[in-house]
Amino acid sequence: MKPKLHILAIGINDYVDTGWTPPGFGRKFFGKLKLAAGDAEVFAAKLQRAGEGMYSEVRVKTVLDAEATAAGIDEAFKAISADINPRDTFVFFAAAHGYSEDGRFYLIPQDYQGGTNPVSLARNAIGQDRLQDWIANRIKAKKAIILLDTCESGALVNGYTHSRVDSPASEAAVGRLHEATGRPVLTAAAAGKPALEAGRLGHGVFTSALIDALYHGDTNGDGLIELSELAAHVEDMVPKLSAELKGQGCAAVAMRGAMPGAQSAHFGSTGGDFAIVRKLP
Repeated sequence: MKPKLHILAIGINDYVDTGWTPPGFGRKFFGKLKLAAGDAEVFAAKLQRAGEGMYSEVRVKTVLDAEATAAGIDEAFKAISADINPRDTFVFFAAAHGYSEDGRFYLIPQDYQGGTNPVSLARNAIGQDRLQDWIANRIKAKKAIILLDTCESGALVNGYTHSRVDSPASEAAVGRLHEATGRPVLTAAAAGKPALEAGRLGHGVFTSALIDALYHGDTNGDGLIELSELAAHVEDMVPKLSAELKGQGCAAVAMRGAMPGAQSAHFGSTGGDFAIVRKLP
C-alpha cells in the first residue's frame, strides 16, 4: 500500500500582541499580517493536489488565526501525529511572525503577548525545544520537511510594518533548527532589512516561489518534485521576485547569491534527497 502525505499548515494574520517597551526605546510588538493565513490555505491546497495519485491519501490540517494559539498548534501536532507511520511523508508549513534571540528561533503564536522581551519569548513563544519535541519526537515519518515563511518580525519600534523578517541572527537560529529536529528546513532567512507584505503577487515572496516550484521545479523531467529541486527552485526564484517587486515583496530575505537589499531563501539539511509530490500540470 502506498504511504500517506500529511500536511500541517499554520497561517496567522490576526495577532493580538500589545508589546513591550524596553528602557530607552519605543514599544515593540508583533503586529497583524495580511497574507499569512491565505498563504497557508493556498499552499496546502496546491500541495494536496500535487500529492494525489502519488500517495494512498493526502491529509491536510490547516490551523489559522485564532486557532493558531500555542495550545492550538500543540493540539494540531498531537492530532496529526497519531496517524503518521514511518513510511509516510510529513510537510510542516508556517506563515507567521518569527523571531530569534541569542541564536534561538521562536515561532510566534497568535495569542502571544510580550513583544521582543526575552523573558516573554522564552515563556510564551514556541521555541526550538518545543518545535524539536513536536517534529523530532512526535512525527514518525522518515521523510519530512519544515517550510517556514517566517524568520524575524521586522521594524517593530514605535509601531509595526507588515513584515515577517529582519535580523541576520535568524540564519544561525534556522541552522540550529534543522540540526535539532533532524529535518530539512527551507525558510526565509534574514539580512537586516524587513521584507514588506505588499505587491502584486497576492502571496509572500517565499510562498509564491514554493507554489511556482510545484509547477516548474522538476528539473530532471521525471514528473516529481524532489526536496533538492524544491530548495533549488525557491533559492533561485526568491531573489528574482524580490528584484521585480523593487522592495514591495514580502516574507523572504537576503542571504546568498543575491544583490544587496534583495531577498533569498535559506536551506539546511543533514539528510538525503526524496520525492515530495508530483509536478503540477
